Formats: sequence, C-alpha cells, structure tokens
Amino acid sequence: MRRLGRLLHVLKQAPSSILVKSFSPPPPIGSRVLNREGEVVGVVYDVVGNVASPYVVVRLSEGSKTSAELYVEERGPQGRGGLKLGGGRH
Repeated sequence: MRRLGRLLHVLKQAPSSILVKSFSPPPPIGSRVLNREGEVVGVVYDVVGNVASPYVVVRLSEGSKTSAELYVEERGPQGRGGLKLGGGRH
C-alpha cells in the first residue's frame, strides 16, 4: 500500500468521483484506491493537471468510506495486466 495523496474535492459534475492531490508520481489508471483501513474506496479514473503537480480523479465504489489520506494498492513486478514478454513461438 503506497500513499496516493490527500482528498481535495468531491466533483459535482461526476457525483461519484473525488479529486485527490497526488503526493508522488500518479498510479496507472485502473489502480485500486484504499482508505487508511485498507478498504477499497474506488479506482483511479483519470490523471489531470500539471505533470509536476498532478491530480488524480478517483471513481468511488458504491457505499465506500473515504478518508482524508488515500492510498493506492501496490502491483506486482509484472505490472498492470501481468503481461509476460518473450513467450512467443519458437
């Protein structure tokens, strides 16, 4: 679990979404976002703003409990889809 950032704003245009100020490089779109207790609150929907100071749009899961500090689930060494390279025919 890696620290994602701080909750800034609930988006009116997308009622089930929040804007988070990212503390570090933003995670890939589709990454699961967690609260302090480690419960899933949603997924990364978009990354917006300046490259040096990004904001993350999180699409909330129904009935989720957010907190001021949010975290992102770490992924394994194979990354997003578990794609293995070099496994073609010989």
